[in-house]
Amino acid sequence: MHVTAVGPVARDVPARLREAGMVLVDAPGPDVVVVLAAKSVDEALDACPAEFRPGVDRLLVLADSFDPSGVLRAVRMGASAVLCPVASPLSRLVAGVHSALHGDGVVPYQALVRLLGRSGEGVVQVEALTAKQTAVLQLMADGLGNSAIAAALACSEHTVKNVIYELTARLRARNRAHAVAHAVRLGLV
Repeated sequence: MHVTAVGPVARDVPARLREAGMVLVDAPGPDVVVVLAAKSVDEALDACPAEFRPGVDRLLVLADSFDPSGVLRAVRMGASAVLCPVASPLSRLVAGVHSALHGDGVVPYQALVRLLGRSGEGVVQVEALTAKQTAVLQLMADGLGNSAIAAALACSEHTVKNVIYELTARLRARNRAHAVAHAVRLGLV
């Protein structure tokens, strides 16, 4: 495999892969998995060697953080596996290399949910929330009741109830817990 790592993972990732018995080579080529490692998916992809042939060479991306556009870009470049090196045990990294080598897809569930913008219940398109709606939603996610939210936002409890009603309708949620769950899935809180 060929490893290109930037930032804090530059020493750790190659060392961990060597520790697992993986053989590192100097350049991409046939039957070589190109491993790109960095803090974010975009940083890893930006460090891709010039010799890499998207769609031909096998690609594994290791990143500490995933954003939907970065994961989509990685998939479009031919990445069949995207993992977090810090959160993954050595055996998972080795499995990721083998998955990339054989063309099997490995993408963390949360990255897929954010990439697809959906939960298992279907896509919810949400227009931008107002500042008050966002504040109420965050306080709901923190577990506060209506009276505590009203006190925190210096408004009436009736106003809080109205905002929650608007939020549940906008998020197509059945209740406040469902609204918070949708908001978490959509990255709103």
